[in-house]
Amino acid sequence: MGSEFSWKNHEFSKIDPGVAHRSLEKVCIQYGDLKSEHIVEVARDPKHPLHNAFPWDDSVAAQIGRESIAARLVRSIRVTIITPERKEIVTRAFVSIKSPDSKGQRSYVTVTATLDDPEGRAYMIRQAWLQLRAWRRRYAELSELAMLHDAIDRAEELSDMARSA
Repeated sequence: MGSEFSWKNHEFSKIDPGVAHRSLEKVCIQYGDLKSEHIVEVARDPKHPLHNAFPWDDSVAAQIGRESIAARLVRSIRVTIITPERKEIVTRAFVSIKSPDSKGQRSYVTVTATLDDPEGRAYMIRQAWLQLRAWRRRYAELSELAMLHDAIDRAEELSDMARSA
């Protein structure tokens, strides 16, 4: 059985995905597991195939690191929403959306404001369907989840929102 590799997005498109995969497998063999710090360590070598995936200017790398921490901080905050039926739902406090005024870049908006806005709510539903489909593709090879796959397929057939996503 052959395998072909591709990138999920274009961030690393200058690196051949097959070469990157083989490099990561070698890191795993070398260290016994695959951890971020191991990848960075081997990629420090300017001749390593993954070297150009990283910023080596420490001021640039520090800014990227801070922005990554800021994003994790925002994604870590939870809110408890009390429904009209007095049911408590614990969920993320912010959702990531594409800002219409920022050329497709993403920003965070409170989940409550998004749920109260018809367009925001529709956006969240579309995103939920897209993520559900992605989950289904990610685990398609697991026959143990066939009942869930079937339920997703049936729900998608019945949902207008799924068709528009």
